[in-house]
Amino acid sequence: MKKVCALTFVSIFALLRSASAQTADPLVLCGCDAKVIVGWGAPADCSQPLTNPDAGWSSTNTPLASPTQYFEHVFAADAGSYHIWLRMRGLNDNKYNDSVFVQFSDAVNSSDQAVYRIGTTNALFVNLATDSVGTSLKGWGWQDGAYWLTQNPTVKFAASGPHTIRVQVREDGVSVDQVVLSPVKYLSKSPGILTNDTTRLACTSATPIPTPAPTPAPTAASGPLPGNGSTNALTTIAVNWTASTNATAYNVSFGTTPTAPVVSTNQTATSYQPATLAYSTTYYWKVDAVGAGGTTAGPVWSFTTVAAPAPPPTTTNNTALARLRVVDWNVALGYNTITHLNEYDVQIDMIASLNPDVVTLQEMSYSDADMMNWFINGLSSRTGKPWRGYYQRTNAETSPTTNNTGSAILTWLPVGGESHTLIDNDPSHPFEAIRLQVTVNGMPVDISTTHLFWAAPVVRANQIRWLQSWLSPQATHRIVAGDFNANPGEATTWTSTWTSEYTDAWTTANGWVQPTGDMGYTTDKSDSDGKPARIDYHWTKGVTVSEMFVVKTRRSDHHAVVADYQIP
Repeated sequence: MKKVCALTFVSIFALLRSASAQTADPLVLCGCDAKVIVGWGAPADCSQPLTNPDAGWSSTNTPLASPTQYFEHVFAADAGSYHIWLRMRGLNDNKYNDSVFVQFSDAVNSSDQAVYRIGTTNALFVNLATDSVGTSLKGWGWQDGAYWLTQNPTVKFAASGPHTIRVQVREDGVSVDQVVLSPVKYLSKSPGILTNDTTRLACTSATPIPTPAPTPAPTAASGPLPGNGSTNALTTIAVNWTASTNATAYNVSFGTTPTAPVVSTNQTATSYQPATLAYSTTYYWKVDAVGAGGTTAGPVWSFTTVAAPAPPPTTTNNTALARLRVVDWNVALGYNTITHLNEYDVQIDMIASLNPDVVTLQEMSYSDADMMNWFINGLSSRTGKPWRGYYQRTNAETSPTTNNTGSAILTWLPVGGESHTLIDNDPSHPFEAIRLQVTVNGMPVDISTTHLFWAAPVVRANQIRWLQSWLSPQATHRIVAGDFNANPGEATTWTSTWTSEYTDAWTTANGWVQPTGDMGYTTDKSDSDGKPARIDYHWTKGVTVSEMFVVKTRRSDHHAVVADYQIP
C-alpha cells in the first residue's frame, strides 16, 4: 500500500516550527504520521506499529537506492547531532525478521560528509538481535545498530529545517513502532530495553495539513562521468551523473550526434549503461530531470572512446613467466571497514602492489559505480600493463544498476578463451561462474572464480556439484579461486567427488613455504560462529603451488589470498 501526503518540505517545516522555537527532545515519529508507506501495513492509529508482511525471504546486506518496501517521515529539526533509536519487533522472535536500513535526505557525519543518504546504497543497519542466533529476541526492543558492524548511530543535520527519514526492509516480517531522534536526552542512552520492552514515548504530534506550496522544478543534472569532453573512454563504459534536487526520475538521451535520441525514460538510477560502443567515436548525451514540479532539461555532454587496440598476434598467445601469480579477494563492493565508505582506489592500490598476473574478485558491483572499469583503468594506470576484465552478475535481473553484484576476473595476460554463466539449477540460490584461459610457458591454464551461498552447507554442496560439472570441459591445468563460504573441514560442502579432482592449494603450499600461523584465515568473523575462518580458496588441478600467503587488510571484510604457480 502506498500513502502520500502532498506537503512540501517548506510547508511542513513552517507548520512544525510555528509550534516550538526548538526541536522537541526527543523527537518521536510514530507510524500513523508516516508520509509515504510502500509495502508495509499502515497502522490504524498512533498506538499501532508499521508492519512488514513476512514473505519468507531475507534480503542481502546491501541497501537499495530505489527500494520497493519502505516508509518515510518528514520532520522539522534544528541543526545539530541526533542519536537514532528504533522500537522494533521481529515476527515470531525470528532472527530473519528483525532488521531494517535507515536513510536520510540530508544527514552528514561529524566531518560534514554525506552519510546514510536516500537514493544511495549507504545506510544505517539496525538489527534487533544482538548475536547471530537471535537469543536476545523477545518481544519489543530498542536498538540503534547491528552487532557485527561498527557504525555511528548519531547523525548530524547541517541546517535547521525539514528533513526526511526513510526506513526500508532488510529482513521481511519486521515491525517498527517508533523512531526516535534525540539531541540530548537519549544521545548516550536508550529510551527502553532490548527485550520484552514496554516503553512507548509520546508521539510528536502533527497539526492539520495546510495548503501545500508549489513544488519546485528539479535542478539540472550535473557532475557527468565520464567528464564532458573527456577522451580515451572504454567502449564498455557506463555514464553517471549527480542526482538532481527535487527529481524523482530521469530521461536519458544518448547517441553520436548532439541531438541524440532518448534511450531511457523515467529511470530512477543516476547511471545508464549503453551497449558496447565503437572505438574512436565521439558520443553525446544529456539527462533531463523529472519531478513533481516539472522537467528540467540538462546540458549536452560528450566524450570520445579509445582507439581500437592493435590486432592480436597471429601466433599463440603464449606468455613466458617465471611464476604465475593469482590473487583472489572478496572486495565487498569496495567497502572499507575503517572509513565505512566505498573506497575503490585503496583496494586497487593494494592489488597493484602485489604485482599479480590474474585477479579473481567477488562482490563486484555496478550498483554504486562502474567498479569493473574503475578497477581495470586503475590497474592499467598503476602497473603500466593492458588490463582487461570479465564479469558475471549473481542474479538474472536486467537493470544495469539495480542489485547488480557479481564476480570478475581481471588479467593483463593475453586471453585465449573466456566464458561465464549464471548457474541457476536452484532458482532460489543462483550463483555465478567465470573462466578464462591463458597460455603460460607453452601450457594452457584455465582460471575460474565463483561465490557460493553463505548460509547453508547443503545449498553449497549442490552448488559445488553444478560448478564441477560446468568446469569439466576445461583444460588439464586448472585454478579455481573464490569465496566458497565454507571452512576447510566442512564435510557437507566439500563433496568427495570435488576433493578427489581438486586440491586445496593451502595444503600443498606447506611443502614449499611456511604458511602464516593463523591457518590462513581470510575473514576475522565468519557468519557461522563469529570466529576467524578460512573461507576463500585456491583449488587446483594439474598445477604446482610454489608460494601462498594471505594479505591481512581492513580494506574489505575479507583478506586477499595470493598464490604463485610454477608453470609447468
